[in-house]
Parts: sequence; C-alpha cells; structure tokens
Amino acid sequence: MSRESQSVRVLIADPHLLSCQNIRTGLKPPSIQVVAEVSDGSALLRLTRRLAPHILLVDIALAKYSGLEQALRDYTSTQLVVMLPTPERSDIIDALRAGARGMVLKTGSPSELLYCIHSVHCGKYAIGSEAIEVMVKALRDASPNGNNGVSQGKFAFTNREIEIIGRITAGLSNRQVCEEFSISERTVKHHLTRIYNKIGVTNRLALALFAINNRLISTPVAMLNQQLQPNRLPNGFSSGAAE
Repeated sequence: MSRESQSVRVLIADPHLLSCQNIRTGLKPPSIQVVAEVSDGSALLRLTRRLAPHILLVDIALAKYSGLEQALRDYTSTQLVVMLPTPERSDIIDALRAGARGMVLKTGSPSELLYCIHSVHCGKYAIGSEAIEVMVKALRDASPNGNNGVSQGKFAFTNREIEIIGRITAGLSNRQVCEEFSISERTVKHHLTRIYNKIGVTNRLALALFAINNRLISTPVAMLNQQLQPNRLPNGFSSGAAE
C-alpha cells in the first residue's frame, strides 16, 4: 500500500484538551485516524513510543519538551508537525530544532492542516509561507562576518564534517556529496548523523539555521530555495521533498 493511500495515524498534543478536541473535528477518517490526544509532554513521549503514529501533531509549547527529539530519532517512521499560534521567529527555530517537517498556524483552515499532514506523511516538508518568510529573513540577516558565532572546535567538528555541512546547506543531495568526495552514501549518512547529534537537530532546515547562526557557512538561502520551492499549492503553503 502506498503512503498516499494509507490512513495516516495521528497523535494530537496540545496543553489544552479542548483544543485537541477542536482539532480532531477537522481530521476525518478514512484518510486520518486520530490514535490519541494528550495534553502534557510525558504522555506525548509515552504514547509515541507505545503507538508509533505516523504524525505527531504538536503545539509548539509541547514540541519543546525534553526527550521529543530523541523519540523522533528512535522512531524514524514518525514525523513531527508543529502548530504555531503566530509565525514567531523563535518558535519557528524551536520547531525546526525539534525536528519538524511541517508547520501550520492554529488560525489556519482544516484544509491547510490536512494538506500539511498528508504532505509530511508522503515525505515532504510542508511549511506555511509566513514561516518561510521568517526563516529566509533570519538567514539573510545573519552576517557571515559576525564575531559572535561559535568556533568549529566548540562542537568538535572534523574538517570533513565542516565540508559536508557546507555542501548540504548549499542544497546538495547525499548522492551528490558522496560523488564530490568519492565516499559512499552510507558514509555521508554516518557523518550527518554525527553532525545532527552534536548540535541537537534532526533535519537539514534546522542544520542550515544552525550553520548560519553560528557562522559556519556564508550562503544561507540556497538550501531553503531548493528544499521549499512553491509548487502551485493551496492556502499559501510550500513543500519540498525531504531526503
């Protein structure tokens, strides 16, 4: 059965149970199956491990809960969609650091939410245009010549890891990186896993933000442009294939 034809198993997490119930009304079977609703971080982690849903639909307040990033690493078939009250820069960065592949405003329509869930389940990023604008502005505003970034040594990056960070954030695929450095894709993935673990991120968008904010690269927007190309999508959304 293809992902497109699968019923998407969703766990909803919001500090307010009434909000969970309101969200659930817009998620109808058979395309969506809500497997649980929780209102605190410990229940979110416990039921993620017990139920292994396809999608965690999580309010930004709970997306910051300690242990969620590790749970997403442990359960690679589970993807995170974060609900935001407003497109605040700090919340967007926190969502990316938590491993979000999708973001949706809580003021959005049910069709926006459904689109986001299905897109992420099919292996894409789905991020509202408001969030993209904030991310691109944050990256463009970061001066590559600033002196308040971290050094390469703080995170004990090897020279090869720095090279791979530069290539990935410039938009190269794993295959392109392995061809450039004459190494296997497995080795590239191993390097990426080590990089992600060192800086506490789980995807390329978060890696790009980290790299620019910490002055590791000076070409911040290339990866965003590749990953999030608008593609005639409804309601101000953009998507891009995740790798």
